[in-house]
Amino acid sequence: MDLKEAIYTRRATREFTAEPVSESIIRDLIDAAIQAPTAVNAQPCTFCVVRDKTVLATISKEAKAYMVRTTPVGLMSHHFDAVLNDVNFDIFYRALPILGRDGTLYNLLPDSPAAGHVHAKTGTFAEYDALNHTLMVTGKGLAGYVDAADGSHLIVAAYVNNVSAPPNFEAVEKVGNALAEIAAAAYAAPAQPAH
Repeated sequence: MDLKEAIYTRRATREFTAEPVSESIIRDLIDAAIQAPTAVNAQPCTFCVVRDKTVLATISKEAKAYMVRTTPVGLMSHHFDAVLNDVNFDIFYRALPILGRDGTLYNLLPDSPAAGHVHAKTGTFAEYDALNHTLMVTGKGLAGYVDAADGSHLIVAAYVNNVSAPPNFEAVEKVGNALAEIAAAAYAAPAQPAH
């Protein structure tokens, strides 16, 4: 497989069977991972393979508790706090926020037919525009996947750049709502034939 084919045919998997992964596949994956370049070839990588689901659940619980304990109060958003204190949130599985249900998308379009079917990560970069006394949302995005109404699985990515907004959180949230509406529209759109 060449690089272009690898880029265009890659996929993310978030649902897994209970079938164990063979030792040879795990070793091949680790061998591939250590091929990544590191600064001055220091290779500061350590891999630990955990197969026991009880151990994974314990690690998830302890990692969430650690993040709650060590994140400065002023930096802990209410979304982050809610996710880390949700006993059903496992940091290893289904970690993307879900439209209208949890994470940073919990309050976006909760009554939409797409709620529960859009799994996406958001990102925001904004800065104060002192000249105009406004906020400049230099970049806001939403990217992930949609389990569409027709049963298809769609990749969705929507971004906006350089949106002038009043200097408050609600204005930035409106930009995010618009992106969520685009993703929700993808949920209901009929599948297009491949070209």
